[in-house]
Amino acid sequence: MAQMKKIAQKLARVAKMHFAKQRISATGPRLPNRQAMFNKLLQSEAIRRAIEDEAKIKKYQY
Repeated sequence: MAQMKKIAQKLARVAKMHFAKQRISATGPRLPNRQAMFNKLLQSEAIRRAIEDEAKIKKYQY
């Protein structure tokens, strides 16, 4: 009976990892804080210049 319990636990662990890998491959890695990521990106000078250039081309004001 103890052997069956060990097998069930191992199967549950393997299934959990399998489905976690499937989720990551389908949706990509989790982002801890989406807003923090955007804020960090917007602090980049290269990103700011790209936004400004695009705004000038399309005549947007921000």
